[in-house]
Amino acid sequence: MTTARTATLREQARANAAENVWLARLVQEQRALAARWATWDEPGLRALVPPPEIRSWNYANTYGCPLHGGSRSVYEYRLDHPGQVRCRIGGEVYPNADFPDPDGRGWLDRRPGSITYDQRYFFAADYYRFVWSELRQACSALAVEYLLSGDPRPARQAATILAAIGEVYPRTDNRCTEAWAPPSWWVPISDHDQEGRFVRALANAYIYIKDSGQVREDEKKIIENGLLRHAAQVMRRIYHDHPLLQAVNMGASLLQGVATCARAAEDEELLRYAAENMSLFLSNAVWEGGLWNDNSTGYHAAMVLAILFVAEALLPQVNLYGNPRLKQMVDFLFDVRSLETGAGLALGDAHHNTEFSAPFAPIARAEWGESRYALREEATKAASYLESFWREGIGLYLTRPLRTVFGRGEESPPGWRRYGTASFLSTLRERASSAGWLEAMLFYGPSLPFTTHSHADKLSLAMFGQGRAWLEEIGLTDGYMIPIYVGWSQHNISHATVTVDARKQEPIASGRLHLAYLSERVKVADASAEDAYPERVSLYRRCLSLVRDPADGTAYLFDLFRVQGGTCHEYSLHASDATFRAEGLALGEPQPGTLAGSDVPYGDPRGFDLSTNEDPIRIRGYRGSGYQFLSRPAYAAGEKPWRAFWQQGDKGLLVAMPGGTGETVIVADGQRFQLQENGPQDRFQYLLVRREAEKELRSDFVAALEVFQGQPRV
Repeated sequence: MTTARTATLREQARANAAENVWLARLVQEQRALAARWATWDEPGLRALVPPPEIRSWNYANTYGCPLHGGSRSVYEYRLDHPGQVRCRIGGEVYPNADFPDPDGRGWLDRRPGSITYDQRYFFAADYYRFVWSELRQACSALAVEYLLSGDPRPARQAATILAAIGEVYPRTDNRCTEAWAPPSWWVPISDHDQEGRFVRALANAYIYIKDSGQVREDEKKIIENGLLRHAAQVMRRIYHDHPLLQAVNMGASLLQGVATCARAAEDEELLRYAAENMSLFLSNAVWEGGLWNDNSTGYHAAMVLAILFVAEALLPQVNLYGNPRLKQMVDFLFDVRSLETGAGLALGDAHHNTEFSAPFAPIARAEWGESRYALREEATKAASYLESFWREGIGLYLTRPLRTVFGRGEESPPGWRRYGTASFLSTLRERASSAGWLEAMLFYGPSLPFTTHSHADKLSLAMFGQGRAWLEEIGLTDGYMIPIYVGWSQHNISHATVTVDARKQEPIASGRLHLAYLSERVKVADASAEDAYPERVSLYRRCLSLVRDPADGTAYLFDLFRVQGGTCHEYSLHASDATFRAEGLALGEPQPGTLAGSDVPYGDPRGFDLSTNEDPIRIRGYRGSGYQFLSRPAYAAGEKPWRAFWQQGDKGLLVAMPGGTGETVIVADGQRFQLQENGPQDRFQYLLVRREAEKELRSDFVAALEVFQGQPRV
């Protein structure tokens, strides 16, 4: 293999940026970032690289500030305040005299009564995680600036950073314990999940500047041997020694590190290893049809990105794009997107209202040429445009031929997809005269072998119309292994489904599709998932019917959710960034506290196993109600017919239910994040219809739903 010369790369990069407006915006952001580093001299850049004895940790400070809580996002970092983090809420700087962290091994919380008793706060390790991230981004941006401008100074700066990292990398031993990872998984800088992403960015930067004349021969040896080959061998060892990683997203991340480092170092043997093992990975970790071993659209997209970097590194010797599993993985992201909004269904740990398919559309169009791989121009103007997948993907877009076609893609017929031996998701779509596409997505899913990033969301419903999501999955919130994650965003109480006996669904539950009927006027999806509540229910089944009125073209969704078993059933719906009102319900005043009780505060951690110093996974054992994350509940009898509205301007979602004897309707406040920066788009009005009995209960929840503009018709 020979690395393409700088002139060839520059010609392709300039052409791509000139011909693709969306890429030009990405390039502009990278060049602006490079400009921020323009004044840094070589001694200053070298001084930023942490010495090998300094620990960093990607999952540090899961609980955030020891005084104000939250998650890691509560902190601010400054390069001129080494080893320190600052709380954005109270302004406290850590570590300090009350919360010391002298050796980087963290401050152990031994405060009596603390909800994080026996939990470590890794203040210094969190700061140095930030430093490594800054160095990675700086190196990438400086290399892009050189590639496009030809200015030797940013190439020299990037070479300085890479050589300084290459000097310490073989001697860095990051032993800031990952409780869920054995020592043999530890890597020098980040963790077994993120190291591949970290070194991939550095390897791509080296490819851009290698022939710039700004990398000394002694630096090339340090970079290629101390950083690239050493990193590739570390990740190769971890991947080879742990078969579990060969079937999960971390395996793809490790292989992208091996492949890109091998390409940058021109190491044929490592490239062959990456090619052989990525082909095996696609066979072992990806189901026929493109779904991988966890129900998360966000992590699915991250894995696709990693695999595409492997594919690019292997060209032209190996064409991974010819592997049908890779194409099926990309197709999955287009399957779960809304044609009305472009957003992908936020299954599992995934950011809501995100067009997961968009960053892959230009590559897919160039490789496979299908009309469905059109890029919605709106996606390149959304707030998420400059976020992770687009920004990370610039290494794919710059130096390979692209083919961008703007549009909404083909109007896929309503239907469902089969993955391996199990079906997964039914999407009903109908043209509506007033709402464009009206879409309903019913998730029932197979029982997958890994549930690390899955949610308790069996038989959950999402609904799109009038250019936005109405019933939406809230996706990922503040962080992992903390009460709001396990008891709220991962919990079925935050999803549009039915909760039985105030309990969380089981993590591995097999759902199945009983009926899918598609005609011009009526489209039906009927699925069940009794495994969500084993030994509690004998029936847990939802039937959706999307009906179009031929008289005026209006489309309606009829929902029938049947449950047999247990003594308490709660049917839940919600919408964000909308004003709620109800008709036919005599709602009382909002009560203090939460749905868990007037004396139970929001986010109360009681019921969670927080003794997680050595085992943060234990908190996942929570099977409680999650009620403490629904505040200000208001109650009404629901025995007579009633209607509820979530409205934004003249558009809205209407839900009408016939009422029933003994039914109670509850309206409460939910929110996506626990921190103080919540905006309207992150707050929800949750509507729950509760039915209770002293003996085994049978419930038939019946609802009509309409997305409307102006006046509803239901």
